[in-house]
Amino acid sequence: MNNKQIGIFLAVTIVVVIAAVVAVNQQQRAVVNQQAGEYLFPGLETKVNDVAKVEVVKGEDHVTIQRTDNNWKIVEKDNYPADFTKVKEVVMKIAAFTTIEAKTKIPENYAKLNVEDPTQEDTKAVQVSLKDDADNELASVIVGRMEAGGFSTVGQDKTYVRKANDEQVWLVKGGLVVDEEPSDWVTEEILNIDVSRVKKVEITHKGGDTVIIEKEKPGEGDFIIANLPKGKEAKSQSDLTQVARAMQTLRLVDVEKAEGFEFPEDKTMTTELQTFDGLVITAKTVKQAGAYLTNFSARFDPSLRPAEETKPEATPEATQEDAGKEGDEQKQAAEQPAPHAATPPPVKDAALVQQEVTQLNQQLSPWVFTLNKSKAKNLVEEMADLVKDKS
Repeated sequence: MNNKQIGIFLAVTIVVVIAAVVAVNQQQRAVVNQQAGEYLFPGLETKVNDVAKVEVVKGEDHVTIQRTDNNWKIVEKDNYPADFTKVKEVVMKIAAFTTIEAKTKIPENYAKLNVEDPTQEDTKAVQVSLKDDADNELASVIVGRMEAGGFSTVGQDKTYVRKANDEQVWLVKGGLVVDEEPSDWVTEEILNIDVSRVKKVEITHKGGDTVIIEKEKPGEGDFIIANLPKGKEAKSQSDLTQVARAMQTLRLVDVEKAEGFEFPEDKTMTTELQTFDGLVITAKTVKQAGAYLTNFSARFDPSLRPAEETKPEATPEATQEDAGKEGDEQKQAAEQPAPHAATPPPVKDAALVQQEVTQLNQQLSPWVFTLNKSKAKNLVEEMADLVKDKS
C-alpha cells in the first residue's frame, strides 16, 4: 500500500470513527435529554386549555372523553356528560408530572412497575393520551404503579410512568389513578330534590298497588301514609322520610340512551314526586337482573303551590274614641313577649321552578339510569314494607 492509499484509508477511518462517536453521543443525549427535576412533558403546562380529547386504554377497555361546545362528553356512553372534575384532575396531574429518577429501560422489568404494554390482556398499565381539537397529540403516557406518600410525606405521592413509544421508565412526583371504565367518568349525581320541598310521593306498582305518602304543609309535621290500609300503621316515620328522600342526592351506577329502551306496562313501577313549589317528577322503573333502571321526566303544576295570601277586608272608618282604644291595645300587645313561631322554608319562585323543569328534562329525559340499589328501593317502596299491624 503506497502513501497515498494509506492517507485515503486513514481519512476514511477517521470519518467512520467520528460518525460513530457522533451517533453514540446522540444516543447518550437522547437518554439523558430528560433530566430529573423537569416536567415529564415540558410545555404541556401551558397547553392544558388546548386539550380537547382524553383517551384511555387498558387492555380491551377504551374510554374517549371529548370536549364539544365547552362540554365534556363520553363517546362510549352515547356522549353522556362526563364529570369535568375528573377530566381536569387527570389533565392537570399529567401536566404537573415532574421527574424524580430514571428507572429501568428493560422491557422484561416493566411489569414489576405496571408500565408494560397497556393493550395486552390482563395488563395493569393504563395509557392516557391528551389531544387538541385537531386530534394532534399533546402527550401520551403509560401510567403504572403509584407509591402513596407516608404519614410524614402527605401529598407527596409518586408514580411510575413511561412515555408512549419510549423505553425509559421514570418515577415522577404526583399520584394518579386513572379510571378505565366509561361509566367511571360520568357525573354521578343526577337528582337532588331536598326533602323539605316534598309534598307528596305516589308509587304505583305493577298490578296497581299504590303507596301514597304526603305532608300537609312545608316545614310542619311528619309524612303520613295517605292510603293506609285498615288495621295497619306505619312501621316508622324514618321509613316514610326515606321514601320522601328518594330523589335527594340520587346517584347513578350506569347510563344508556332512552331511545329504543322499553318499559313494559306489566313490569313498570311509576313514582310521582310532587313539591310544594309545583315541581312534579315522574320516574318509570323496571328491574332487570337485580338492577333498577329508571327514566325521569319533569313538569310544572302551579296548583300545588300555596294559595296567595289574601288582603284583609277593609273595616268601617273608626271613630276617634275607637282609635284611642286601639292604640292602647296595640301598646299593651307590644309590651308582651312575642311567641316563638317556626318559619317554614321559603317556596321556590314559580319562574325558577319552570326553569328547573326545562333543565331536568334536558339532562334526564333522554337517558335510562341504572340507580344505586338502596336509593332505588326507596323510590319503588311497597306498602308491605312500610306498615305493620296496628297495636
